[in-house]
Amino acid sequence: MARSRAHPPHPLKKHRQRGDRGSQFVEFAGFLPLVLITVVMSMELFASFLAMERLENAARNGARVAAEQGTQAGTDAARDSLPGWLSHAEVTSGFDDGTFYLETSAKPPFMYPAAEFDFEISRRVDMPAL
Repeated sequence: MARSRAHPPHPLKKHRQRGDRGSQFVEFAGFLPLVLITVVMSMELFASFLAMERLENAARNGARVAAEQGTQAGTDAARDSLPGWLSHAEVTSGFDDGTFYLETSAKPPFMYPAAEFDFEISRRVDMPAL
């Protein structure tokens, strides 16, 4: 006759104690603000670098046109090459020491205005007269 043998509990297995219920939720609630802050700051940093790249591109295009057609045409070309979300950018151009220059500057459009970062991104490109 076969006897059933009771298996002893595995030594590495721990039984849950009553006080552990909900501990994962408390840990999640503790780390959630840190994760959200990291995500928001990453998005803001990306938006700032994107604005910097777009301003640089507009200044380069405008300076190239200014060297060929004059400062007003360069300013118009720079304004036309800016994306709509940077339409508030300030564009200045001129002629100095035999080179045309074009400068674009704007405050980056933050996705979360409650942060109130107050800085301005500016890019200047000098192009020799042709």
